[in-house]
Formats: sequence, C-alpha cells, structure tokens
Amino acid sequence: MNKKSLLFIVLITTSVAKVLACTSFGFLTNIGTVIAKNSDYYYDKQSVEVLVPNKQFAIWYNNPYNNNFKVFAQMANNNVKMGINEVGLTAMEEDPILVKNPNQRRYIQPIGGTAECMTLWGILQNFKTVDQVLTYLNAIFSHASPNYYEVADAHKILIVEVAFSTNDTDTTRKFSYRVLSKTGDSYTHTNIYQDARFINLNRLSVNPYATQGAEARNTRIKELLSTSDRSESNVLSWFLDTKSSVRNPKDNKWCLATSLFNSYLGQNTKVDTAILHSDAIGTVASMFVFNNSTPQQTKVIVRLVNKITTDAKGNQTIFYNETKLHLADLFVGHYTFTEKKFTRLAPINGICE
Repeated sequence: MNKKSLLFIVLITTSVAKVLACTSFGFLTNIGTVIAKNSDYYYDKQSVEVLVPNKQFAIWYNNPYNNNFKVFAQMANNNVKMGINEVGLTAMEEDPILVKNPNQRRYIQPIGGTAECMTLWGILQNFKTVDQVLTYLNAIFSHASPNYYEVADAHKILIVEVAFSTNDTDTTRKFSYRVLSKTGDSYTHTNIYQDARFINLNRLSVNPYATQGAEARNTRIKELLSTSDRSESNVLSWFLDTKSSVRNPKDNKWCLATSLFNSYLGQNTKVDTAILHSDAIGTVASMFVFNNSTPQQTKVIVRLVNKITTDAKGNQTIFYNETKLHLADLFVGHYTFTEKKFTRLAPINGICE
C-alpha cells in the first residue's frame, strides 16, 4: 500500500442539524502512555499520509529545535486530524461545538494565527517531547484556532483547550492547559469545553441534542476508563462501543449519532467510503498510539471503515480494515490491513445497545 491510503476518521452531521463529533482519551502506564481518537465525518474518502517537513514550519515561532521530523498523519480534506512523528510524539484535535456563523473570526484563529490542522503539523514537525512544546505553549496556542488539542510522548500528556473570542478583532486567543505525568492519570474529551473558565461557551451550540450527545460520549468513555481493564484488547474495543440512550424527539435514530462508534446513515441503507455521502455521518477513522519509553516498542493501530449495510430489521453490518504497526513501519510503508466486521443492532425506542 502506498503512503496515501484510506483511514478510519470521525466527524458527524445530521438531517436535524450539522454537528461535529470526535472522542479522544489517554492515560499513563508504567511503561509509557496511551492516546487515541475516534474521528467522525461524512462518509467519504479519507487518507493516511507521510508528510515531509514543511518550509512554513521551519524555526516555527523561533523555536530552537527545528527537528524537521516527518509526520504520519490521518488526513481529512487535506487537513491533519491526528498524527505521530518519527520519535513518537503524538498530536490530535477535536472540533468545538457548532455555533451560528462558525466562520466569524472570533470562532477561528486570529489574523496571522494558525488553523488547527496546521498547529498539529507544526508541533509534530518541530518538537520531540511534551516538555519542548511546553516552552512554546503561549506562542503556539494563543494564536491557534479554538479547538481541543492533545499532545503526548512516552512520559506525559498535554491537554489544551483554546477558547472562542468575544469579538472579531482580538489578536490572541485565551487557552487553558493541564499536563498528566503520573502512572494511572487519564483524560477524556469530546466536542464540549471542560475547563470551568470556558464551559459557558457550550451554550453557543446551535444543536442542544448534539451537545447532549457529546456529554454522553464523554460520560461513556470515562466509565470505560474507570471500570474496565486497560489492556490493549479492551482499549481497542472501546471505540467500537455502540451504547447510547440520548434521545431526540425529532429523530428516533439519534442514538446512532451519539455513541462512541457513530453510524448515522440518515435515509441511506448502505454507505461506501469510496463515495461522498453528505447526508450520512459516522466514525470513519480511528488511531490508537501505545507510546513506549522504548521507542522501538511503540505501537500504532489504525482502523478504516469501508462500508456499512443495513438489513430489513435495521441492523447494521460495519466492515472495516485494521492494521497494527510499530513506529518505524509508519515511515517506510509497511501497512498490512486485516478485514474485520461487526454488527450493530437497530435502535429500540430510541436507545442503542
């Protein structure tokens, strides 16, 4: 398989209202860190690419590191959504709640700032560790697009929330951050602000049902983190979880769009990721990074959804490919995918199991 290949992302839109949906989590172990993201989007072609150093990020914000790392990235519409560099530094992002007039300057990066996809690329090209990123935290995130960002190496996980501005003329953005560094520490994130200073921004959502869905997904992934064995096999199963009891009186299939694994097909009974389906949304890409303090043992798992079919009872069969790679394999094209599938039962009275 060449360096451009289909992947398994996550963003979400419905006939009720457009809504973004991603879920990420991470935790520290006694040998490293684990960080993962489900990326939901319209069912469409996605890609994985190896990005060579970009001149735009040479000596980015005058940092002295300028490592010029290559980046293995999951891409959507030519935008980096999550990735890992040659030494294992990993970065990903989740979009905030959808607001009215989302292209208004206050809801994106300030003039001269950096969009979320380019922020990820700049971090991964230039920096080797979370500690290096921390020395340039203000330079990077005060000029970044309002989003939720996570950066991890084998020893620490950095979580950053960049807030919307209150007007269109601000030249910087406020942000908050925290760093996890102890074995057992964990985080979860979906598409809503969690920091107490920014939580009121969630009221700007144009779709309260989507906000409820984001809250439900965050509750569910927290539950799995706190009650489940954190073995590799269990962790990999979490992003195939289809449970949701979030109801929408306008749509009895809404739970399909609010579970950790999303598969809201709208009026479609079948989708194929080789074709754009602008009226169907769901989990299209996932990435798990098991970052080990011994770099040669760092593992990356990628899933790609191929298609979904629906039977007469409304049960879905999800077909996807999965590959497990070591860090060195990412940059030499050693991608071998195994075809897998699972069944998602139809909602009963608006509830998904």
